[in-house]
Amino acid sequence: MISSGWFSSGLSKLPQIQGIEYLGLMASPRKWTHDELLVALNLYHKLTFGQLHARQPIISALAQKLDRSANRVAMKLVNFASLDPVVKLRGKKGLDGTSELDRVVWREFHENIAEAVPASEEALRVLFGPCTETEIEVSPKKGILLHRSAPSGHTETIGTVKQRRGQEYFREVVLNNFAGRCGVTGLAVRELLIA
Repeated sequence: MISSGWFSSGLSKLPQIQGIEYLGLMASPRKWTHDELLVALNLYHKLTFGQLHARQPIISALAQKLDRSANRVAMKLVNFASLDPVVKLRGKKGLDGTSELDRVVWREFHENIAEAVPASEEALRVLFGPCTETEIEVSPKKGILLHRSAPSGHTETIGTVKQRRGQEYFREVVLNNFAGRCGVTGLAVRELLIA
């Protein structure tokens, strides 16, 4: 269950038109919504600073789903970088021009990460539309991939397990920050890596 205020599931009802031509003038770009920023921030944390560009497959996939240009999505992620204290510690700088809503979403996300991470994962899942039997993989080299979950059968058992909330998010962040490899062995087979 997602807390109210974090995610309104309105992503499926996003406008399909990026701008409207009126008397030969293009309307100003559509403003970002809270839900769009929540998904963008989720993916921001799964990419490194050097991957924040329009040719990045993850950014292209998100741009297509949000009906925005890849350049606008990349710029929004670099706006987030300007709020990131880790980026500042590394001597790098994001773009100036963050909106008040950018700052609000950043602050809400990081002040209540236990609620925000699962909400952002759910928003990502709703946006990319897989059914519950589908898993989402965020791969910097391939983009956003949808995989069918392994079918349950007689070789599996059902049990009660304690699982961390936001585990998928944590796994993607760790794997992508180690270039899709195990941080200890260097193994690059994602299916075998547990984070």
